[in-house]
Amino acid sequence: MKVKHLLSTVFLTLAALPIFAQQAIPALNSPQYQSMKEAGTLPQPFMGVPGGDNLLQKVQRTVQPSNSVQAATSCNCLQTIDNTFSVAEFQGYTPPDYRNDDASTAQISLPFNFCLYGTNYNNCYINNNGNISFDDPYATYSASGFPSANFVMVAPFWADVDTRNLASGLVYYKITPTAMIVRWQNVGYFNSQADKVNDFQLIITDGSDPIIPVGSNVSFCYGDMQWTTGSASSGVNGFGGTPATVGANQGDGTNFIQFGRFDQAGVAYDGPGGASDGISWLDNQSFFFNVCTNNNNIAPIVSGINVCDTITLCIGESIPIDFSFLTPEIGQNISTAINSNGVSGFTGSATSGTTSVITSSFTATPQNVGYNVITFTGTDTGTPNASTTVTIIINVIDVPLPVITGNGYFCAGSSDTLSLQPIYETYLWNPGNIDSLSTIVVTNGGTYTATVTIQGCTLDTTFTVAVGNPIATIAGNAPFCDGECVTLDAGTGSGITDYNWTINGIADSTQTVTLCDTAAVTLIVSDQYGCSDTTSAQVISLPKPVAAFITTPPSPGFIAQPVQITDQSTTPGNTTVTGWNWSIPNALPSSSTDQNPLVLYGDISDSTITLIVTNSVGCTDTLTLIFEVIPANIPNVFTPNGDGQNETFVIPKSTVIDNCKLIIWNRWGKVVYRSDNYKSDWDGEGHSDGVYYFVFTEPDGKEANGTVTILRDNN
Repeated sequence: MKVKHLLSTVFLTLAALPIFAQQAIPALNSPQYQSMKEAGTLPQPFMGVPGGDNLLQKVQRTVQPSNSVQAATSCNCLQTIDNTFSVAEFQGYTPPDYRNDDASTAQISLPFNFCLYGTNYNNCYINNNGNISFDDPYATYSASGFPSANFVMVAPFWADVDTRNLASGLVYYKITPTAMIVRWQNVGYFNSQADKVNDFQLIITDGSDPIIPVGSNVSFCYGDMQWTTGSASSGVNGFGGTPATVGANQGDGTNFIQFGRFDQAGVAYDGPGGASDGISWLDNQSFFFNVCTNNNNIAPIVSGINVCDTITLCIGESIPIDFSFLTPEIGQNISTAINSNGVSGFTGSATSGTTSVITSSFTATPQNVGYNVITFTGTDTGTPNASTTVTIIINVIDVPLPVITGNGYFCAGSSDTLSLQPIYETYLWNPGNIDSLSTIVVTNGGTYTATVTIQGCTLDTTFTVAVGNPIATIAGNAPFCDGECVTLDAGTGSGITDYNWTINGIADSTQTVTLCDTAAVTLIVSDQYGCSDTTSAQVISLPKPVAAFITTPPSPGFIAQPVQITDQSTTPGNTTVTGWNWSIPNALPSSSTDQNPLVLYGDISDSTITLIVTNSVGCTDTLTLIFEVIPANIPNVFTPNGDGQNETFVIPKSTVIDNCKLIIWNRWGKVVYRSDNYKSDWDGEGHSDGVYYFVFTEPDGKEANGTVTILRDNN
């Protein structure tokens, strides 16, 4: 895109400076002056330069030819310091740098007339403290606000500049037949501080020099601004205290221009007469205006305009048009009227107040090919009203938009050829910064940008290339046991759209397949671009064991009778049985991992015996049998005669259940035996042969009763 710059004309008015008596103050370069300044005993303001009687002499400077001036074509009037500039020769200080505090040059002769509020001046003084003055120099370092009856000056940044620190920059100037440029380049502040520096510039002209827009005769321009106040003005670390002043003053207490007063960091700004402002608001600002007027209502001033001449755009290109109108008078407001003259592709809005902020943009379309004119008029509330108009001219040219053609995809390991119309003057492809002709071959996927030029237009277009790279994978391929099944899944990753299974020679096109036997499997997957990938697998079915067991005795069995469970499981092929998992309810033990467990039943109940058997390849089988448990009869006779047989009254259940009670009576009703935890151990205790009565009670309250006979002589 080609952007040239169109600058608006703004008119300002200033008055003449009255003369007042100079006070007796020590010379600037004397120790007494510096001591008084540091102690705060110097009177403010004072006219002229202390101890500077020799300053009334004039300086004749070499006038640079007009063609050495850099025109303001970028809407930023900061001029490059080159060998056409000189360091300002501040009186009483040492060349070549003339580093100083509060000094002024001798009177400088101008080869042109500079008009300030109706008065023409052809000489001036450059004052180190950020201003130029006429008729008299100023050493005053604490700025006052405008209007003021004490000073005739043009002040791009009136504050306590101090260049004595070697890290500080200097003050430069240049004179041409129609202009003077003064640049305070990266200067420090009092007292010899350079941790923060300011960069700002002043240009004054005869009103015709193209270095600033025709119709204006003053410009303020700023780079990076970092401080506001020196310590002799009550500043601390460059801020606070007496604010710096930006503007111009006629000296009659009435006619002035004031952009603001600055005493703090940041970008705060509320107009010329509001609260003190933030120094960073000035960063990279440019102001152009005319002080050759007798009208004390200053027209709004344009700030921050980013276009200065006819703009050339190609169809599809856009440009922001953002700037502000500022009012230099206290108490005035500005409103802005926007006239787009029916231009399509333009949008814009403006705020009202002490500053009118314009936010707008223009997009070139086929409907606005040719010249388009947009005007912005800022009008203040002064008496009478004053207005400033900014005119933006945009030339839209009709050139073919670039279009990239290509497949838009390729399979991994291949390539795609991208092409543009072979009509442009230059071609630049990215990524890669490839300076090429209209065609390139790409081997990586991604978004490609082509930048072309034609008839002075720079146009961009993009094209996205995809890489097809489907990856065939088979998930779920694990060995499984006979009688079971496995599900294989090809997934959906890598942009897969089609599936082609071959399973023992049989085709399938689904994402998942289920197999229940050993099989050879091949999978081919494809994506939307036709790219494919292949993989194979062998799906294996493993042999399964057969669970079997017997019980001894066989079912049914008696309560309290031991039962032997014997495994008879088998497994095919080269596999072996490696594990047994028994579940035996109502028995002791009720579970086991032994191959052949021995158990004992202590209750009358059916028992479901379950065996899970595992072989050496991890396959299992399960068998369940029901074992019936029946009660054993309580005997009605025992023979405690010492022969080792039938020596005690055995109740089978008491041998397997704790806390069973037994009470025995003789035939006359006398209790002869009692136990609360009977264990089949009563041997008659010397009682005589005969019939006895018993009651047997289980822990749950179940009772059995009857008679039992002691018979020692059983012949």
